[in-house]
Amino acid sequence: MASAQQLHTPAVLPLFNLVADGRSMPLAQPLTLRVSIEEGVYFVENDRLRLFGKGASLAEAIQAFQRDLVYYALSAMTMSRAPALS
Repeated sequence: MASAQQLHTPAVLPLFNLVADGRSMPLAQPLTLRVSIEEGVYFVENDRLRLFGKGASLAEAIQAFQRDLVYYALSAMTMSRAPALS
């Protein structure tokens, strides 16, 4: 029988590839995703990046996480290329 702590400890899932626009790109280092389920909704979170994804299944939650990661990564790249304001 599982202890009370085991029941409340979220699972950890490594993410080795980032899928965007139908392409799979390997990550230089895997991202650690904490997996939890609350009221039938799956959540994956990365505390370091302060990002999460949620979905009706684990696969949907991971896809949502990847969409947000790509969005924020592209936004950061765009901002770093913007001309400096004087």
